[in-house]
Amino acid sequence: MRMNVFEMEGFLRGKCVPRDLKVNETNAEYLVRNSMRLKLNVRHWKTK
Repeated sequence: MRMNVFEMEGFLRGKCVPRDLKVNETNAEYLVRNSMRLKLNVRHWKTK
């Protein structure tokens, strides 16, 4: 899911919840999961 600056700010301050947050997943787990997905995407595009 893509977030803009305002959505990320709200998420980090605890004002909103991303729609792809899993049940009982912490904010840290969510950020790690999404950063790993981003890392895989970068590797995929570098190999092309």
